Amino acid sequence: MKSYLISSLLLTSIFSLGQDSFIIVNEDSISTKEFKTAYHNNIEIEGIDKAVDTYINFKLLQQEAEKTKVDTTAAFARIYAQSIQPKRDKYLYNEEVKNKLVNEIWTNLQTDRKVEIFALGVANPFDLEAKKERSLLAKDLYQQVCKNQPATQRVIEFRKTLPENKVWLRPMKSSAEIERVVYKTPVGACSEIQNSENGFFFVKVLEERPSTGIIGLDFIFNLDKTKLHQASEELKNDAKWEDVVSKYNISKANTGYINKPRWDVDIPTEFLNQIKNLEEGAITEPFEAKDGYYIIKFYKQEKFENKDNWTDWIENNIPQSSYSMDYVQYVENHANKVVEVIEDPSAQNELIKALGKDFFSKDKEIEFKANKKIWSTDKMSFSQQDLLREIKLSKQFLGKDTNFDEFLAYSLPKYKTQFKLNNYITHLEKYESDFAEASDLLKQAIKVNHLIEYEIYDKAVHDSIGLQKYLNDHIEDYIWPTRYALEIYRYKNPEDAKVLTKMLKRKKSSEEILKFFEGKKDDKGALAVVLTRGNFAIDGADTPKNFNPKKKIQSLTYRNGPSIVRLVSKLESRPKTIEEASRQLKEAYKSYYYEETLKNLKKNATISLPSTL
Repeated sequence: MKSYLISSLLLTSIFSLGQDSFIIVNEDSISTKEFKTAYHNNIEIEGIDKAVDTYINFKLLQQEAEKTKVDTTAAFARIYAQSIQPKRDKYLYNEEVKNKLVNEIWTNLQTDRKVEIFALGVANPFDLEAKKERSLLAKDLYQQVCKNQPATQRVIEFRKTLPENKVWLRPMKSSAEIERVVYKTPVGACSEIQNSENGFFFVKVLEERPSTGIIGLDFIFNLDKTKLHQASEELKNDAKWEDVVSKYNISKANTGYINKPRWDVDIPTEFLNQIKNLEEGAITEPFEAKDGYYIIKFYKQEKFENKDNWTDWIENNIPQSSYSMDYVQYVENHANKVVEVIEDPSAQNELIKALGKDFFSKDKEIEFKANKKIWSTDKMSFSQQDLLREIKLSKQFLGKDTNFDEFLAYSLPKYKTQFKLNNYITHLEKYESDFAEASDLLKQAIKVNHLIEYEIYDKAVHDSIGLQKYLNDHIEDYIWPTRYALEIYRYKNPEDAKVLTKMLKRKKSSEEILKFFEGKKDDKGALAVVLTRGNFAIDGADTPKNFNPKKKIQSLTYRNGPSIVRLVSKLESRPKTIEEASRQLKEAYKSYYYEETLKNLKKNATISLPSTL
C-alpha cells in the first residue's frame, strides 16, 4: 500500500519569484532550484524522472485530499495530536536537560545515603511573622543538631513533635530538592539551612553505602516464632509460596510486591544480610528482626552497573519524579525569551487597587466587573478577570495574615510566566519554525493517507464488478497448483503408531480412529493422537517432509514430529474464485485502483515541466 510519511517526503509549495523555471501542477508550483534542494535524496536514489513523478503524484493526491475536508473532523484532530506529540516533546523535554539529569541521577545512584531530615514547614509563605518565627526556630535547631549547642526550650518542645526521620535515600525516591542537598553534603556533616517554597529544611548525612540496587523479594512476617517454623516446614515440603504467605503472614507491607522488584531503598539491614549470598528464587530460614520473625523469598537483585543498561530506565522514570521540574524550568525560561507580550500595567494596577492591601483579611466579596487585558499576544490574552480568579483561588488556601504585597511580588511573575508558557505550548508552531514545518507536513501526510485509505482503497474493496474483471484479466496469477487432500495423524508413542497404521490399512474412518484414541492421554493430559486435515501442494511449506503422492499411507515428519499420513484424494490445478483469492487479490486490486486513480488525476490536471527537466 502507498503511505506518505513525513520522513520520506520533504515537500513544500514555495513560490520563488526570482526563478524563471517552475514545475507546475494545477495551482501549485515549485522552482527547479527549490525542487532539486527538497528532493536531492530522491534524485540521488531514484533519478530525476522518478523524483519528478513522485512530486507530481503527491501534489495531485494532496489537492484531491483538500476537497475531502477531513482536517475538520475529530478523527483527524486525534490522529494529528497523537502523531505530532513526539515532535512536540522535543521542545518540552530538552535533550541537553535530559542528558544532564541522567548523568546526575546515575552518579548519585551509585550510593545510598542514610540521612536525618529536619523540615520546618510554613503553612502560609506570605505570613511574614510566621515565616520569621519559623526561620529563627530553624536556626536554633541547626545550632543544636549540627553545632552541638545546648538546645533552647522551644527546640526541645519542637523536637518532641518530630517523628523518627532517619531514612536511606537515593535519587527519585523523594523530592529532587532534598536529594540534591543530600548528595552535595559530606557524610557526617549538615547541609546549610535551605529556604524552600514551603518553609525551611536542612539535612544531616549519617552514613553512605554502595547502592543496593533494585531488589525483588517477598516475605512472611509473624510475631510467633513457632508459626514461622511451621511455615518453613511447609515450604520445605513443596507448599506453594502464595498459600503459605496467605496462611501465616500478618503484615500487609508486601502486598503488591510478590515477584516484583522493590524500588524501596529503605529495606531493613537484617533483610540485606539475609539475602547477601542467596541464589535467585531461594527462601531463607526463619530469622528474628527487631519487630518480629521473618522468612524471605529472594527473587533478584539488579545493581546499578553499566550506565548504558540503565539509561532508558532513568529517562522513563524522570517524568514521574520531581526532577521533571528541570524540564519545566527550561521551557519556562525559553518561553520568557521568545514569547513577546503586550502589557497594560494600568489594567493590572486598577484591579490591585480595587482589591486593596487588606484583601486577604476581609470577608466581604469584592465586586469588580471590568475585564481589560493585562497581558496579550496575537493568540491569547490574560485579563483582569483572569487575574482576579487566580487571586480568589489563592485566598481559599491562604490565611488572613497573608501579606498582600509579598503575595503579589511572588505571584505576578509566576502568572505572567505561566501565561507565556501556555502561549508557547499551545502555539508552538508560531515560535519554532522547524516544528511549524513538521506540523504542516504531517497534516498534509494525514490528509493524503486518509484519501488513499478511505477514498481510494475503500472504493476498490467494495468494487465487486471491477474486482471480478481484474481477476479475469490476471487469472494466470491466481491458479491453484495440483494439491493433495491429506489426513495427518501426529503421535508420540511408537506403539500408537503401530495401531494407527493397522487401522489406516483397514480403511478405518478418521472418526473411528479418533474415537479409539480419545480416552488415551499422556501424563500431562495431552491427546495421544492429533489429526490435521488439509489440502497440500507438493512443494508447499507446510506439506509433510518427503511426501510421496504415489503412496496411500506413509510415515513422515510433520511440524518436527513423527506422523502417519493418509492420502485421501488428488485435487487438479484450477483457477481460484474471488473468495479463494481473497486477500492477495484485494491487495493487488487496491494497488491497481490506486494507479488508475493517479492516471485519471494526471489526465485532468494541468502539468507543466521545464525543458531543463
